Parts: sequence; C-alpha cells; structure tokens
Amino acid sequence: GGFLLAYIGYSMITQVLTTTADITLNWIPLLGPMTVSIISLGVTVANFILAITSTVLVAGFSWIFYRPVLGATLLSCALGLFFLASRVGDKKKNRANKRAQ
Repeated sequence: GGFLLAYIGYSMITQVLTTTADITLNWIPLLGPMTVSIISLGVTVANFILAITSTVLVAGFSWIFYRPVLGATLLSCALGLFFLASRVGDKKKNRANKRAQ
C-alpha cells in the first residue's frame, strides 16, 4: 500500500514536467511526440526509483526499534539503491559532457 501511494504522490508532483513537455514540444511534427514519450519514460522511471527508495527507507526506520538487524538491512538496501541510481546518473552525465567537448 505504501509503495503505491508514494508512486502516485511522486507522479502527481512530477506531472508538471510531462505536461509542460507535452504542451511545448508536441507541435513539432515528427520529433515532438517521440521527445515527449522519452521525457515521460524518464520521469516514470525516476518516480519508480524514488518510490521504492523512500518506501524501503521508511520501513527500515520503523523496523529499527523492533528488529534492529532487519531495520539496518532495509536501511542499507535503500541507501544502496539510491547510491546506485545516483552513480548511474553521474556516469551518463559524464559521458554526455565528454561527447559535447
């Protein structure tokens, strides 16, 4: 239940990005709809990762009091997932910067 609510909440917050992309880019004949689809896919993946990370993080914090080993494991998994997602983003950004130079 918590993951679904977090995903819906993040989707509602970031809906502004996809709507703005749809309004501003959709008039371009061939490139516009494809660009909007790529932006929408990226926002959806980001929402999914944020929802998983925040859900596991909250569960880990809540389990620390009752079962510290399970809580610490959940916290380390959530932080590891967030760290891996940020590292992948950094690698892609560095590749794009190298290509631009």
